[in-house]
Amino acid sequence: MPRRPTATFVLSLDVEFAWGVHDRIDPATIPFARVEEIVDALLELFDRYEMPVTWALVGHLLLDGCDRGVEGLPHPEMPRPRHSWLKGDWYRHDPCGPADRHPAWYQPQLAKLIRGAAVRHDIGCHGFSHAIIGDRGCDAATAMAEMEAAAAVVEGATGIRPTSFVFPRNSVGHLSSLRDSRFRIYRELDRSWMERIPVPESVRKPLRIIDLLLPTDPPAVVPSEVLPGLWSVPGSMLLTRAEGFRRFIPATLRSRKAIAGIEKAIRTGRVFHLWFHPWNLLNHGEIVFEALDSILAHAGRRAGEGKLRLATMADLLPSDESAGSTEAGARR
Repeated sequence: MPRRPTATFVLSLDVEFAWGVHDRIDPATIPFARVEEIVDALLELFDRYEMPVTWALVGHLLLDGCDRGVEGLPHPEMPRPRHSWLKGDWYRHDPCGPADRHPAWYQPQLAKLIRGAAVRHDIGCHGFSHAIIGDRGCDAATAMAEMEAAAAVVEGATGIRPTSFVFPRNSVGHLSSLRDSRFRIYRELDRSWMERIPVPESVRKPLRIIDLLLPTDPPAVVPSEVLPGLWSVPGSMLLTRAEGFRRFIPATLRSRKAIAGIEKAIRTGRVFHLWFHPWNLLNHGEIVFEALDSILAHAGRRAGEGKLRLATMADLLPSDESAGSTEAGARR
């Protein structure tokens, strides 16, 4: 029988800065430069609670800068996605300049900061330019280029080939290409009810608020092998931002939900997988930060009691002796 996984808490971050929104809104309307301060504060918080985290980085962020090609196009070597909502070239907002002048688009020091933390973190990938890989406008060639370019940049910055992948906007696709790019684990769509029903994102957002108010536990999940050598771990809960009406949801409600998920993982021997975007802490971020502090404090206490393992996505990969099973647990 496959080995039952140890109760585990996993936290993954989608680190994208302007690349996460450039196809939908003008990135200049968001003060992404302040996200640098948020990342520093998060690293300090994770050190305090000895919490290892999967940092899924957009590959382009780690560049020192870039130039336009001979025809004036940024990255002419990269195939472009053809998303139905896209107006103009995919890289039309790329400033193609030095990193120090465009911090919303380039953060070459990120990998060094993360690797310099007291805690051993997992640096994964979030695509090269945040193309929506699971969308029909992203063909196999574009998907492969996004994956390979992102992996190459991260490996160049860290000396380690990344194994963890988070699909931009959780739009999963081209899994054979992901495996061929030597990634071994990715985050699957959340198992929560409001993430699974087929509704527009404009409807899903208020559903997330409703779910926070309901006395229900978020799901505890189990990693699974979807292709030989490629594993997935679903999300359990998005730590929602505090913009608009959401700023009236107190930190205690947010943390209570996540803590219930941690306790469910302990009862079932499964994984509670929390995730969010650092830039979501820009507006009223103190609310989200307070909730995160409470969540990590609880996880740390339970880990100290020997009831919970704190792990990254990469840690969920099976050891050699259980590689053929259909369930995986975090390794020590």
